[in-house]
Amino acid sequence: MAKPRTKLARAALISNGMVWFGLSLMLFAIAAEQTYAAFTGEWFNVLGWALIVAVAAGLAVVGVIENRNIRAGKRYKPRPRR
Repeated sequence: MAKPRTKLARAALISNGMVWFGLSLMLFAIAAEQTYAAFTGEWFNVLGWALIVAVAAGLAVVGVIENRNIRAGKRYKPRPRR
């Protein structure tokens, strides 16, 4: 089981998640707004829409990976001295 995090580390995790997932959500919202225009236009409009969706999904994945790997403020036992 993981060791408990400090209050500062918990705040860092929450703010980091808000940044990554907020940006991802914003891009998903832009893609959702442009869905009709993309699919009634030319092929490159669909390509641009797919690129926006792919970037938004990639940002969500990066946010998850970063929150899993963040180590700020975690309590560790001191390293034994020789």
